[in-house]
Amino acid sequence: MLALPLPEFPTLHTPRILLRELLVTDAPALFDLRSDPEVMKLVSRPLMTRPEEADALVELIRTNQANGTSIHWAMAIHGQPALIGLIGYWRMQPEHHKAELGYMLARSHWGQGLISEAIHAVVRCGFDTLRMHRVEAITAPANHASRRVLEKNGFIQEGHFKEDHLWQGRFEDSIHFGRITDVAHN
Repeated sequence: MLALPLPEFPTLHTPRILLRELLVTDAPALFDLRSDPEVMKLVSRPLMTRPEEADALVELIRTNQANGTSIHWAMAIHGQPALIGLIGYWRMQPEHHKAELGYMLARSHWGQGLISEAIHAVVRCGFDTLRMHRVEAITAPANHASRRVLEKNGFIQEGHFKEDHLWQGRFEDSIHFGRITDVAHN
């Protein structure tokens, strides 16, 4: 079984970013992120239109973490506390030792390799600390940047599902990736 809930939140560090627990005070920055049409263009989630939606999402994430059903990290540049992105595991299946990875990053930080650093750290934590065997990720076919960063981090495209989900009245495709733990590393 996965090692959740954790007794202490695992703060992670990469060369440039801090991955820390999501705080109630992060709601305004999360609202900025989730209300940006460019950030949300290829994400099958509603664009936030009211700050209260971000408050509710922070509360949901924190509740799910306390229950051991998901874990999310706020991304911040070292020395700068402001949230610039969110990354974490959801759709956790403890009985199968797996979860789905999701992430988003503020547009002002795109193209700098930050999400790749975050994925590397979070996947290592998933395998080493949470004791996952498998991490999955799903992206839109048009999200070439997300597909590249997953492949760069050892994920393998396992399928292209045709019209597998309904979003805003249209059936859309999705690309499914997976990564298995490096048993030799553990």
